[in-house]
Amino acid sequence: MLTLLSLRDFAVVRAAELRFGPGMTVISGETGAGKSLLVDALLWLSGARADAGMVRSGAARAELAAEFSLDDAPDAAVWLAENELDDDGHCQLRRVVKADGGSKAWI
Repeated sequence: MLTLLSLRDFAVVRAAELRFGPGMTVISGETGAGKSLLVDALLWLSGARADAGMVRSGAARAELAAEFSLDDAPDAAVWLAENELDDDGHCQLRRVVKADGGSKAWI
């Protein structure tokens, strides 16, 4: 389950941190409010091709992070443990995309 999404200098967002609790979360808003940016951020974090044009104007890089609870994902927890990436039942993803196009990702 996604528990945290953090964005910095991503598209029009200077900085935002969203925490999610158990149960269903609904994100609603007017056209142009940024709902699709949240989906784009999750795509970037999951390895989708990053577009340096999404780095906020004037910023050197965009930084994205997400944290997932693995309580309901035993297969993922096992894989992370086997690859020495476990963190007490959590998985953290991080991605930095530079305005010049360079990109790094971490699990």
